[in-house]
Amino acid sequence: MSLATSRAGSGVTELFADLWQRRALLAELSVRELKDRYIDHALGGLWAVLSPLLTCLLYLYLFTVVFPVRLGTEFEGVASLIWLLSGLTMWLAVTDVMGRALGAVTSSPSLVRQVVFPVEVLPAQVVVTAVPAFAVGLVVVLGLVAYDRPQILVGTVWMLPLALLLLALTLTGLAFLLASLAPFTRDLREVIAFASSAGLFLAPILYFPPTIEQLAPGLRLVLELNPFTHLLACLRDALFHGRMTAPVSWLVALVFAVAIAALGALLFQRVRSHFAEAV
Repeated sequence: MSLATSRAGSGVTELFADLWQRRALLAELSVRELKDRYIDHALGGLWAVLSPLLTCLLYLYLFTVVFPVRLGTEFEGVASLIWLLSGLTMWLAVTDVMGRALGAVTSSPSLVRQVVFPVEVLPAQVVVTAVPAFAVGLVVVLGLVAYDRPQILVGTVWMLPLALLLLALTLTGLAFLLASLAPFTRDLREVIAFASSAGLFLAPILYFPPTIEQLAPGLRLVLELNPFTHLLACLRDALFHGRMTAPVSWLVALVFAVAIAALGALLFQRVRSHFAEAV
């Protein structure tokens, strides 16, 4: 066990050290990717704001008008927006990274086949370029928090960086894991597409606590076993409660983030020499 742990730690450390050494290249490729995504689209940058907001408003309409549920005073008005938008902002970042990580290696065969090219920057680029859209959504949530519940901002200040660190580590691990598997498992894209849609309902992204209490025991168990449930609980502690209401979730999120980062790093290091053949 200690040997496996040592190897995992070494793999993660080595990978992040390589990325730090090549940070200039990573920044250059990320800026180029962002320009390709937004520069030639009139509403390109604006969609980073509109997409989470419109999606949130749609689900808010469904839960309050089409399928009304009694949420209690804690989730009325702006509070319901904060609750939903914090979950949707996180999940949109997760699905963005998962979807684009599948093509991180396979879409750049000319770079992968260059012996001297540091292929580790390709999955890392996926995470970096997901930051602007996520940051816009986060700013919107923070604006709502400042308007509706300024009294929790003290707790937000110290908890939010920790929650974002766990999210960043999780996204990085996912990016390297999926980038490692995609060249050898081409039907993985369909699996991830399904997981991205199903994840909205297999984590409490759209569910309020009163709604969760009314779910079948089996579905509640699925929610509790989903590691993204605990990651989201950390974000909502920072953005909605302003205090640590779910200490177990913080521990689970930390273990999951470290584990997925170590797994992604180790698998990437193991299979990277075979990328040129696969693409």
